[in-house]
Amino acid sequence: MRITNVKKVFIFCICVFILFSCKVKEQEKVIVEAAQQHELFGLATGLGELADRAYNDLLYNGMINSKMKLGIDFIYASPGSINESKNTIQKLIGEGAKYIIAGGGWHMVTPVDELAREYPEILFVIIDDHATEYLPNVASILFKQNEASYLAGALAALHSKTNVIGMVGAIDREIINDFWVGFFDGAKKVKPDITLVKDYIQNYDIDTSPFDNPKVAFDIADRMYRRDNADILFQVASASGMGVFNAANDNHTLAIGVDSDQDHLVPGAILTSVIKRIDLSIVMIIEAIVNNRFENKVYLLGLEENAVSLSPFDYTKDIIEPAHLEMIDDLTQQIIDKKIIVPTTF
Repeated sequence: MRITNVKKVFIFCICVFILFSCKVKEQEKVIVEAAQQHELFGLATGLGELADRAYNDLLYNGMINSKMKLGIDFIYASPGSINESKNTIQKLIGEGAKYIIAGGGWHMVTPVDELAREYPEILFVIIDDHATEYLPNVASILFKQNEASYLAGALAALHSKTNVIGMVGAIDREIINDFWVGFFDGAKKVKPDITLVKDYIQNYDIDTSPFDNPKVAFDIADRMYRRDNADILFQVASASGMGVFNAANDNHTLAIGVDSDQDHLVPGAILTSVIKRIDLSIVMIIEAIVNNRFENKVYLLGLEENAVSLSPFDYTKDIIEPAHLEMIDDLTQQIIDKKIIVPTTF
């Protein structure tokens, strides 16, 4: 049987297509294998363990999402105390991590500076603080939590019936106080005569991590609700925040969550939460690393980048006046448009 020229061309095209498909699959396999073999990341969490339903869980979720989206693999470790931060990072490096996500913020700044000099071939990313120096292998991610806290302060002041609101912080540090200055300024913007109170868990217990001490957090919040007549308290204390939520529930008052959407933890007792999309920022920076777009700089993320926000009021929308929600929307746009410049501790 004779094969016509048309048939010959058709057969040739089929062969080329099959060869091309095999080549593409081969290349994809090589890329995936390369990612699995060489893109080992190490996550050093903040103080405390996972399952805090806040900060550390967001860090871990960011790594899981990166694994699913980008094909990287990772290991993680948690420091038991501030002094263990450097050893925790070194442990990850010793286990083969080529890229370090230093999730502990302020207490990992000095260790990263020291280790980045010792290991110039390893990339380090500090979450939630500035680097001491932006060496070629160092970057950091900072959130404008002060912007979302400004909105929380405005909403709390508008909603307060006692005209007293406040904050329970884990520690008296720059990162925690960045929430406070935004919260304070937002409250005073909409209600200049509002009274604000604050206290820190570290003032009452030096043996237990202030980020994982719900008992002391409960005592502080209970005292603020009863003695200071506060009716809305903003918790900025990670897992300790459950103590504040329980105190709010017991006193028939309200609290405000932090980092993740915590409104569901005690439905109806949490007015809103100040959300920081730490998980999304980790996917962003790992994607940059994998695609050779890493830059030794600070990545600054706020309302405009959808990296911070208030939660969607799933359990409290019916108790908030629509006019107050409209005002929050207006303030949000003013911040994005730079018509309102929110103060910051950084």
